[in-house]
Amino acid sequence: MRTALALMLLAAPAAAATADDYARCAALWYGMVDAAEDLPGFIQDTSDAKALARRFGDAAGAGSRALIAEERPGMELLFRAYVGGDEQSIRLFDRLAARCDEIQPK
Repeated sequence: MRTALALMLLAAPAAAATADDYARCAALWYGMVDAAEDLPGFIQDTSDAKALARRFGDAAGAGSRALIAEERPGMELLFRAYVGGDEQSIRLFDRLAARCDEIQPK
């Protein structure tokens, strides 16, 4: 009985994503791309991050462009701090990235 319940909980879908969730994920990946442009050698190819950013931006919808633009500079700073080894920034970035992975649009 316990095993069946555990399997059901593991199979439960992630919390439903909102347009704001998708917009923040778009901003996260755009911010990473923006930072990578000034961090030569750290990320060789940003095409995957750009594709993710576009996919999340499309899922967020045209009404979320302002939120993406508002959040993008902060996400760039977050990624720079991540690269710099700031432990709090690493934890925050990893949490945001995990949430984005959880709600990734198909």
